[in-house]
Amino acid sequence: FFLKSGCLYRVLSCGGSRRPRRLKVGIKLACSLLPTLSPANFNKTRFPRLRASSPLVAMAQPLAVLKGTVVKGFGRGSKELGIPTANLDEATVESLPESVKQGIYFGWAQVAGDIPRKAVMSVGWNPFYKNTKRSAEIHIMHTFDKDFYDAQIAMVVAGFLRPEQNFPSLDALIEAIHADIASASAKLDSAELAHLKVHDVLQL
Repeated sequence: FFLKSGCLYRVLSCGGSRRPRRLKVGIKLACSLLPTLSPANFNKTRFPRLRASSPLVAMAQPLAVLKGTVVKGFGRGSKELGIPTANLDEATVESLPESVKQGIYFGWAQVAGDIPRKAVMSVGWNPFYKNTKRSAEIHIMHTFDKDFYDAQIAMVVAGFLRPEQNFPSLDALIEAIHADIASASAKLDSAELAHLKVHDVLQL
């Protein structure tokens, strides 16, 4: 046995001739073990086995990607709910893909001039307020010191939280929204979804 360029070879004798043959030990020899290998100790060395079940993170694909303009909404998010939202312009709402139906979604959102942040989005008619027009409102998990009407906003929709539903009281609605925010924040911390934060659309 001998080492050459980090590979292990064994000298074979065939009909009086001797030729080296490269050995395959597992898939790859650990670099930390290579300097210790020699003909004397090779057979005594235990090499780590690679497990087929080694943890690999499956990177999730976005459910949808959208970009639009922040417009004035109903003014209820901050005043009544204490949860400010950015309303998307009508053209963007109408162009939402079929994969985004009525309900509550979560993902990464960015307002022009800021960095991507965790967000939840409500899409639908908001049955508690009995809206007559379909809307999309994004709550970004950050406290801004001013409004950003007419600013560009983008969102990478990472997943679906729950269907749109009515509530018996304003307090019940607020409680549900806070639960949605907590759930979304935890999901976005996962390795499968955290990478969506650097999506190309979040370059405003």
